[in-house]
Amino acid sequence: DEVGQVGQVIMKSYAKGLNLNEDYFHSISKGRFTSTFIKYPPTQGEKIGIGEHSDYGFLTLIDQDDVGGLQCKTLGGDWIDVTPVPGSFAVNIGDTLEGWSKCGDFKQEGSLRSTPHRVINKSTERSRLSIAF
Repeated sequence: DEVGQVGQVIMKSYAKGLNLNEDYFHSISKGRFTSTFIKYPPTQGEKIGIGEHSDYGFLTLIDQDDVGGLQCKTLGGDWIDVTPVPGSFAVNIGDTLEGWSKCGDFKQEGSLRSTPHRVINKSTERSRLSIAF
């Protein structure tokens, strides 16, 4: 419930940034959320745990452990590490939000972009654990 409340605050911020009523996305999402627990086993060297992709949903909040490995792709095509910060979430815009920002009430084509990302577990001793919400 608390993570859902964080998501609602972020959704309100996106709505305000697009000059919409702050509850615009809540009325569409109806407060539906899912979470996934993901484990990437230790590797021998640098191996991709999951290749480049974007999330199909609206918004993803990622609680990651201190192993790291999450990387986001910049507009220039470079990969940058998303350093885990205790007590925080990494936030990805999903394909659905990108699509909504290109049509309908928004009329601001391309104002929001889905986040291409991947995971590389560089640890040879520890699994990487994350929760995607």
